[in-house]
Amino acid sequence: MELSIATKNDLTCTKVEIIKWEAGMLVAQAAIVATLVSLL
Repeated sequence: MELSIATKNDLTCTKVEIIKWEAGMLVAQAAIVATLVSLL
C-alpha cells in the first residue's frame, strides 16, 4: 500500500469541487422550494 501526501494544489482543487457541489445543491434546493410554494 502506497501512502501519498496531498499537495496544496490537490487541496485547492478539492475545495473548488466542494464549492461547485454546494452551489449546485443550493440552486436545486431553491428550485424545489419554489416549486413546492407554487403548488400550495
